[in-house]
Amino acid sequence: MKKIVLTAAILLAALPAMAQAPRAIDMTIVLPDLHGKPLIDYAQRTADDPDCKKCGGLTLGEVVATALLTERKDEPNVTAVEKAKRGALAIKLVNNPAAVLTAAETSEIIPLLNVWMPLVVADAIAILDPALDIQSGPDPKKP
Repeated sequence: MKKIVLTAAILLAALPAMAQAPRAIDMTIVLPDLHGKPLIDYAQRTADDPDCKKCGGLTLGEVVATALLTERKDEPNVTAVEKAKRGALAIKLVNNPAAVLTAAETSEIIPLLNVWMPLVVADAIAILDPALDIQSGPDPKKP
């Protein structure tokens, strides 16, 4: 009887993690501005194109990679191993149209997005974790 109770307790404790299976996410998705037009990736600016007329759109992968690779003053104790893991994850995700993210990776990435402006963060979170409610008020589309 104790084994059954213990097994049931372990399974119940594992349910949240099991419910959040890894998800495939297209990191080449270009994020939109407030009017639905593609945001410009100004990191593509060159001396030949200082106004970024030929720059492509800002992709989710570039946003996530930048978030993972940015040095933060509020994280003075990040170990070299943790930095290396973030770097490896950024490389894995940056241009990947079929990236697979675990719930743990998604949870790690989302707080790091704060290096971006709010619109980019909102767009990225909506794709990375659609279940995360980022609405600050009632949805205007719902009655």
